[in-house]
Amino acid sequence: MRVLVGCAVLVGGMLVATVSAEETKKGPYDRVARGRAPQKEAAKVYTNADLKKLAGVAAKDDETKPQSETTTQQGTAEVEPKKDSDPLTWMRKRQEAQREHAKAVAQAQSTLTAAQQHLANLERQLLATRNPFSARPKLSDEEKAERLDSSESAAKRYERTQEQVEKAREAVSVAESELARLRAARP
Repeated sequence: MRVLVGCAVLVGGMLVATVSAEETKKGPYDRVARGRAPQKEAAKVYTNADLKKLAGVAAKDDETKPQSETTTQQGTAEVEPKKDSDPLTWMRKRQEAQREHAKAVAQAQSTLTAAQQHLANLERQLLATRNPFSARPKLSDEEKAERLDSSESAAKRYERTQEQVEKAREAVSVAESELARLRAARP
C-alpha cells in the first residue's frame, strides 16, 4: 500500500514538473497575454490636419458663447480668461487684485487694532475716575490741557468717558465686521 501511494505521488510530481517546464519555455509576453482581456478597439491616432479641423469647430463654438465675467456668491465679479486672450495678462490682473485685497485686509486689521487700543485706554480712564486706588492713565498733552481748562467734576468726567467708551465699542464692532467682510470676500 505504501508503495502505491509513493508511486502516485511520484507520478503527480512529474506531471507538475513537466507543466511548469513548458511554462518557463514561453516568453514573458505569452504569460501576460493569457491574463489580459482582449482589446475591443484600437487607440485613435489624430494627425495635425485632424487637430486643425477640431480647433476650427471649437473656435466657432466659442464665438457663440462669450463669457468674460462670472459673478461669485458675494456678488463680486471675477474675471475669467477668454479663449483668445493671453493667460499671462489675466494672471497678472488676478495677482494685482489679490495684492489689493491683502492691502485692504491689512489696513482693516490695523484699524481694528487701533480701535481696540483706544477702547482699552478709555476703559482704564473710566476705571481711574471711579477708583482712586487704581493707576492713573497716561493722558496725551491735549487731554491734560483740556482737563486743566475745564472745571468739570469727576462725575461729569465719568459720564463723558462712558459715552466715549460706548462710541469706541461701536467703532470696534464696525472695524470687526469690516475685517470679517474683507476676509470672507474672494479677491
